[in-house]
Amino acid sequence: MESFISDLEKAKLGDPVAVASLVSRFEPVVACECSRFGALNGAELSRADLVQEVWLRIWTRIGQFRGSSDEVVSQQMFTKWLRVTAKNVIVNVLKKAGARHRYPEHPVLNLGDNFSQPAPDPAA
Repeated sequence: MESFISDLEKAKLGDPVAVASLVSRFEPVVACECSRFGALNGAELSRADLVQEVWLRIWTRIGQFRGSSDEVVSQQMFTKWLRVTAKNVIVNVLKKAGARHRYPEHPVLNLGDNFSQPAPDPAA
């Protein structure tokens, strides 16, 4: 197995073997963060979908990660970065789910044209 720093640098360049190595090494971290938010209060993503969303975000932003020259410190920094990224993805999913709940695609009740007319006077 290559060193973490070597795999990380190769993954930043798009090496599929290095990417697979990092995924297998850090999958438990991502899965753990996603499982903490198990029932996502109406979010439409399953845990597996959420894990996939997290990995997608990680790989699109892997070039932004700046580690250390020390193997252990760099691995610890990467783990922390993974956890923060996972939490941010989860928060965004929850926000989207809340927005869909507040503003559904289809109106819940169609009041029609009669809504603008005044209600009949009960005393009359």
